[in-house]
Amino acid sequence: MSSPPLSTFPMELDAGLVSQRLLLVSPEPDVIHHELAVYPESENGQRFRIVETKSSEGSTRQSERFLDLTQDCVIPLYTIVSLPRVHWSMELVYGNGIQRIAYSFRERADAFRLQQYFTEYRPTHAFEGVTCTLTFQSGKLLGKMFQNPQYRGCGEVQLWWPETQRTLQPSLLSPMSSNRSSSQGTRIQSTIPEIVRRSTALSVQTDINKDKEIVVSHRPQPPVLVAFLQDADGYTMLKADITYLEYPVPQQGRINIHGPRGGTFAVDRLSVNKSQLDRWNLCAFDRATPGKPSPVSNLKSTYLTLEFSGTETEQSETMGKFDKALLWLQCRRRKLDTDMSMVQAELHRGQPPSWPATATSTHTRPSSMVSMMTPRIPIPTSVPKLPPISSTEPLSLQIDAELQNERTRRVLDGRVATGPYEMDDTSH
Repeated sequence: MSSPPLSTFPMELDAGLVSQRLLLVSPEPDVIHHELAVYPESENGQRFRIVETKSSEGSTRQSERFLDLTQDCVIPLYTIVSLPRVHWSMELVYGNGIQRIAYSFRERADAFRLQQYFTEYRPTHAFEGVTCTLTFQSGKLLGKMFQNPQYRGCGEVQLWWPETQRTLQPSLLSPMSSNRSSSQGTRIQSTIPEIVRRSTALSVQTDINKDKEIVVSHRPQPPVLVAFLQDADGYTMLKADITYLEYPVPQQGRINIHGPRGGTFAVDRLSVNKSQLDRWNLCAFDRATPGKPSPVSNLKSTYLTLEFSGTETEQSETMGKFDKALLWLQCRRRKLDTDMSMVQAELHRGQPPSWPATATSTHTRPSSMVSMMTPRIPIPTSVPKLPPISSTEPLSLQIDAELQNERTRRVLDGRVATGPYEMDDTSH
């Protein structure tokens, strides 16, 4: 199967994801330097060029392969607890199963960076040795008359925050000036808040057919919990939106997660048997093949129970980290939703968004591509001019205040014990 010619499409990775080379562990003793580089090869973010470089004394070898997320697979080998944890490995299945190559990294962070290229989610926290029990409702009529089925497995739980989007689904808000930039690579300064910019929530696109620019709005994907689990039969991934998940007081190293006000919540599940590890695809959740059944099942779930391993002290410490990490992402998402609503309200009123001048960033892109920029929209005479929405305080202060309010509410509800509540946003 011959590889297609290289693309000359001028594209950089989206906001929040910086193109970089990842250091690999080489099994060849004569190799001094071994690295992997990833380059986007399509506008929709579904195709990548993977360049592997091996350097030894006096020579450098490069191999180039193409990964198509619509048919190829990304296998997170590092999450399989039965494998020896000497390095952090990811396996890429090329050519619709023709070639499988495992890449071993010295650091977990590099495996996370490669993972982020393909999922467009940044893992913020990881918890190992977690036993997960998912209770869900049966879709069959007879099954509803009996106890809800369960799935139980052990492995790693990660919390993900969305950093970029592959495509934008335009929501036409206001026409832009008909003057288009003729310069490719213009540096544009944005006054949209950091949390909105990094999520590619607001942008300007050029409508070639109508010869004008339009403001498009896209609410990014939600933060999610992803579990990589093993059981006697094989391997399972679970993925759930954490925005509105709740849970009572953790007890005996266990957290029982449920939907808002004790209701149900959606969980995507991908399960394969032990002989089908090459189908345990990290990108299967976003894949839809016309005419073929999806390997991912959507479950209407009632509970997701997390049991943390270790001594009582270790369990308490890990649950505290999980609690703070989950709450941090939930508050950050609510802040993003609030900012998006404010931006959309001002755009509908025909006003450019008003934000503090300190929240700035620059991006360089061709004018034919999506660019982050401050909309300059003339106020229509038919729209009443309302008072501008007041500027908000810094993001960190707002989230810290919301964290403290949530902490107080939980204490009053008896959900958690009192005590210091220091927040950090680091990977564990």
